[in-house]
Amino acid sequence: RSLWGLEGSNWEELLPKLKRQGFDGIEASLTDINWPDVDKFVQLAKLNKMEFICGLYTSWDDYNTPWERKPVKQHLQQLEQQLQCALHLRLRLEEQFCRINVHSGSDDFTIEESIDFFGEGTR
Repeated sequence: RSLWGLEGSNWEELLPKLKRQGFDGIEASLTDINWPDVDKFVQLAKLNKMEFICGLYTSWDDYNTPWERKPVKQHLQQLEQQLQCALHLRLRLEEQFCRINVHSGSDDFTIEESIDFFGEGTR
């Protein structure tokens, strides 16, 4: 279950409720799980055996913040920083960490910017 559109993040109530509703995991952004203060989330995700898909974004800080035009270099820097956070979460969550869903680049990139972004971003 994506947390997109859900209000609040009271993990003590939300994770057991979603488990009872038949969900095996959640997809959430770093902001959703209160990065970098993730101790409570990690503990409750493990306790409730909820898988975690980590949503990363480069055109904005989070899906509920304003979009902004950024140069390719900033997209790549933000992606690298967020991937480091996701790696940290992977080590903390162990088998509960499922995958990463990256919303990267920008629909308004020129062809040249797209080539630069994907050329550098896949190294």
